[in-house]
This record gives sequence, structure tokens and C-alpha cells, in this order.
Amino acid sequence: TTNQNLAYLIYTSGSTGRPKGVAVAHEAIVNRVLWLDRALQITPEDRIIQKTPIGFDVSVGEIFLPLIAGGMLVMARPKGHFDAAYIAGLCRDEKITITHFVPPTVEGALSRTDPSDYATLRLVMCSGQALPRAAQDRMEAMLPHVRMHNLYGPTEAAVEVTHWACSPDDPRTGPGVPIGRPIDNVTLYVLDDDFEPVPTGIPGHLYIGGMALARGYLNRPDLTAAAFLPDPYGPAGARMYRTGDRARYLANGAIDFLGRADDQLKIRGVRMEPGEVEAALLACGVRAAVAVAGPDAKGETCLLAYVVDPAFNEAALREQLAARVPDFMIPYAIMPLEALPLTPNGKVDRKALPAPDYSKAAAFIAPRTETERIIAALWSDLLERERIGVSDNFFRLGGHSLMAVTALNRLRERFGIEIGLDKAFTLQTVEGLARHIDAQKKVGAPPDEGQPRRKLLI
Repeated sequence: TTNQNLAYLIYTSGSTGRPKGVAVAHEAIVNRVLWLDRALQITPEDRIIQKTPIGFDVSVGEIFLPLIAGGMLVMARPKGHFDAAYIAGLCRDEKITITHFVPPTVEGALSRTDPSDYATLRLVMCSGQALPRAAQDRMEAMLPHVRMHNLYGPTEAAVEVTHWACSPDDPRTGPGVPIGRPIDNVTLYVLDDDFEPVPTGIPGHLYIGGMALARGYLNRPDLTAAAFLPDPYGPAGARMYRTGDRARYLANGAIDFLGRADDQLKIRGVRMEPGEVEAALLACGVRAAVAVAGPDAKGETCLLAYVVDPAFNEAALREQLAARVPDFMIPYAIMPLEALPLTPNGKVDRKALPAPDYSKAAAFIAPRTETERIIAALWSDLLERERIGVSDNFFRLGGHSLMAVTALNRLRERFGIEIGLDKAFTLQTVEGLARHIDAQKKVGAPPDEGQPRRKLLI
């Protein structure tokens, strides 16, 4: 039928590196645009920016939404969506009422412009990546008159398939904003490995069914059959798409996005979700965070983190992080950036993250106290280095978690103080570790030689 004729073809990268052409039908995109019109109550007075590159499917809504509702479409200059000041000026000069942001660009829009530039703005849509709760909070604090809507959808569906109207009264279920509930004529399932629905609060695999689904991958029947499966809960002939995302139902019936199932990292035999590390960093107050696998000082695979934080203090951040996650989820290195690199579509470009530079050693400061001298001598022996300064970082010098256990055992024997492994990850310098040991010695100093030593947990 004509409603299944091809509306557009958009390419998405595959795990093999060969792009896949996703074929989306007219019915799917019309359903999405009509839903936006009804749900967001678009009027002829609305003025909407078209700033998303035409190769990104979000542009479909920006272009057609004002056309079907009688509103005005304001064209942004090419690559203008990367310039927060330009977008703010456009909103001010053109009296924009509705715009769309990919979550990484929200921070720039709020931190580098005057809130009065957005005086006419009434609605902001966010999609393309998980929306941090911190971004919602900043938007509500700086632009309380603006409604924020979080949308979710993979390339294999007609742009977004879920919707969540953000509110200051939302229950705090985690560091991320829920992706909400399905739009019209769309079904969502959170299923276990046996395709059975999971109970509320239990993570599962997210599947999409209904009118929003793409026809499949162009000339790739094998990939289409693997990703677009028979819908066991729908009518005869219905399909559902395996998103590869993990999610859970919240008590209020909304769906919470938990990250990609294939984004798991395996470092020194331990599996972890980078999204959980990023969420923990955001909960510590940084404005943006990305966790990836990368090389340590010896070239071995380790966990790295990049953060945007104007008040960056690595020692304080590590201490906060240690209170939230197990030690294996504390990054080997945390690198501050002024802004995360973005793709032309406004998503975080992980491939463009700078490689860690371990060659810049801290300025040498010789140990000044007895505790610092003992720690430095121990590290010098373990790391086979002649000179260890108080600002030297144990892990940047080539240490690892197993070596840290040995170092802490020796310090325990020397000082009679039990030091948790988390301290090795949060207090990575001689100076930091010595300060904590000295503080505990004041609380309960070890007895004289020959007497049983008292152990303190720090």
C-alpha cells in the first residue's frame, strides 16, 4: 500500500563497520509528526528552529511539524547548532518558541548565554542520547517557564517512539530522566532472555512494536530478520525491533533507559557498564561525563573517564565516586575537558576523545614527613623507580590494582592501620595517602613496639 512507500533512507553504522541503510515508510513518519502536533499542542503562533542536519532523522520533525500546524520554520545556518551563542541569538531575534537539543548541547545552551535570550521559548525537546537529570535541573532552574520533553527512539524507527514531560515534581529514580511511555500506535516491551515480560524495577531488553518501525535494512534481509522479530504479543504478522538497549519499568509505569547492552566493558576480567560509571560521575556534580576503555601508562586496557567540570578537583571527585561505586568502577584516569567532542548530529563523539597523556609528570617535591618518606620508599621498591615525589600518582607511574593491594598490606604492617582498597583509588598520591594515615594515627596511634597493634579502618 502507498502508506508503506519509502519516505527516507538513513544509514547507521554496524558492528562490522559496514553502514546499514534503514528504510522508513511514510506511515511511520506521518504517525510521528501527527503525534507531535497533538501532544505538544503546536499552534500557528509557534516558531520552530530547523537546525538539525538533514542527514539526521530528527530534522524530519523540525521541517514538517510547523508545516502541518501552520507555524513558522526558522532555518539556522549550517553547523549553527554547535554555536550556543548563535542559537541563543536566533531564539532572541526570531522569537523562537520551540527547539530541539541533543543532551550534550543543553549544557552549552545554558552556560554560555543569557537566559533572557530564551524569553519566548516555551518548549524544548531532547533526544539522541540519554538525558541526565542534572541537565533537567539546570533547565528548570534557569528557564522555569520552559517545558522540557525527553524523547527516545532508535534509527530503526521513525525518529522518537517514547515521550516524557519533565517536571520538578518527578520522582528521583536515578541520575537519568525516564524515556517515558510510547507515543500513539507504538508498543514497547521490556523482556528477559526468554522474551518474557520482566517485573517492575527489573532490567530487561527493550523492544519496539507498532506503526513506527522501519521496513528493515535496504538489501540486507539477513540483518533485517535478525533485528526485526515476530511480535509474540501482537496480532498475526506483527513485528518488533530488538533495540539492543536495556531498560526497566518504573513504579509509575514509565520506562527508564539503562544504556546499551553491547556497551559493556571488560577490564582485568571484570565486566562493567560505562553508563553506570557516567551516571555516578554525574551524581557527583560534574556537568558531563564519558567513560571508555583505554590504555594505562603501560599500555594495558583500563577504565578512563572524561568530564566537563569547571570546578574540577580530581582528588575530591574520586573520594565522592568511591562512596558510590565499587573500586573496580573508579577510573584509572579522570581527564577534564572544556567540552565533550560532538558528532555533526550533536552526539558525543567517543572516537574524538583525546588520548590520555601520561608523560606530563607532576613537579617533583621530595617527601617532607616521616609518613611520606615511608610511602615513597615503598612505592619506589614496588614500581622500581629511583625517585618518588609527594605529588606522584601511583597508577600513572605504572601501578595497578594488584600492586596496590601489596602496597596497602605493607602499609598496614608498618602503621598497624587497616586501609581499604578504595583509598588506593581515591588517594593516588603519596601526599594524599600520607595525610589520611596521619589523621588516623591521631585518632588512635599504634601502641609501642612489642605491644599488640590496634587496627583502624580508614
